[in-house]
Amino acid sequence: MLQIRFDEVGIQDLSDRFPMVGSTGDFESDLKRIADSYDLKVFKGAEMQVKGAIAILAASTTSQVFKKIVFAGKHKGLYFVFY
Repeated sequence: MLQIRFDEVGIQDLSDRFPMVGSTGDFESDLKRIADSYDLKVFKGAEMQVKGAIAILAASTTSQVFKKIVFAGKHKGLYFVFY
């Protein structure tokens, strides 16, 4: 099983972590804006969807995927990983 820590975060946590992007007030929209602004990929969805996407990525590349994970968390049942 993947050992990614999904702490509960809010919009303020995102703003603190990624100050270049202002909040839209919609968590999912903010994730997309952060990914676009910081040139990151974001996997979001249910916990197993996100873990599955990371596992597939790790299996399909020789890069150090887990060293490249920038931030992970959850918000009201939506899980996400910035890569």
